[in-house]
Amino acid sequence: ARHRKQAVGHRHTVTHTGFTGRNSMSDYSLMIDETPPSINKFSGFRGGYAKRAAIVRFGWLIKAAMAEYGVPPATGRRRILTTIVFTTKRRRDRSNYCKVWDDAMVEAGLLVDDSPGWYDDALPKLQVGEKLCTMVEVWEVDDADEG
Repeated sequence: ARHRKQAVGHRHTVTHTGFTGRNSMSDYSLMIDETPPSINKFSGFRGGYAKRAAIVRFGWLIKAAMAEYGVPPATGRRRILTTIVFTTKRRRDRSNYCKVWDDAMVEAGLLVDDSPGWYDDALPKLQVGEKLCTMVEVWEVDDADEG
């Protein structure tokens, strides 16, 4: 099996071929069997069209994972921790993966908006593993908890 999920109320634990999420304290966890593209892929002619197509495509992948793992659409502020797993070790700039990924999360409804008022922004964690995937941990943020 590629992954296993175990329901505990509305919370999920995800194990993926050698990866155990740090999701025991998150409200929701989900996994996508692909990685978002680097923004560098969209430089040059027709880059805007290709970037928009990637945002829509990853939006649908996120939406499908939300349905699979029981993650409801966002209605308020959320904290997201993303781990992108690559199969090869090389230098990568974490911030290059943010724009397409952040816009796709909004497109899918995982976030209301990617502005600071709605989203506690954190750069994705990059790691090397045996299979490409993107793991996401989601926390609902209660403004009363922030004070």
